[in-house]
Amino acid sequence: MSTVTLRRVGGVAGFNDVLKVESDGTATLTSRGRDAFTCRVKPEVLARVTSAAEAVEQAPESKPKTPSTTKAWPSSPPVVDQLNFFLTVGDREIRMSQVDKDDRTVRDLFTVMNDILTSASMLRAGEASDAGACTR
Repeated sequence: MSTVTLRRVGGVAGFNDVLKVESDGTATLTSRGRDAFTCRVKPEVLARVTSAAEAVEQAPESKPKTPSTTKAWPSSPPVVDQLNFFLTVGDREIRMSQVDKDDRTVRDLFTVMNDILTSASMLRAGEASDAGACTR
């Protein structure tokens, strides 16, 4: 598995978070205005990331969704205060809003990476010592 990266940007709060998960289970979360935080992804969660990432790497690239308007956007038009999620797997960057709702391969990877992001955020804030997907 190559490094898998989840970026969360935008929203009312102005998020700019980057989570990188390495093949050895090391997860590093960086956020605007905060020190980087590193935790260990639990083995069963890492197995889900590895499996999903390999499936994404092997799947053919699907055409992104286009809005059902008369104008075909190359990507969704910007929306004020919209929260955007991007996955990078190998050399592929995938925007969550462009993934077809039936594409379980990519959606599964987004889900597990978001779980790790939430867990790392809780650990960094001191809200838990063993928060779901990660440990210190």
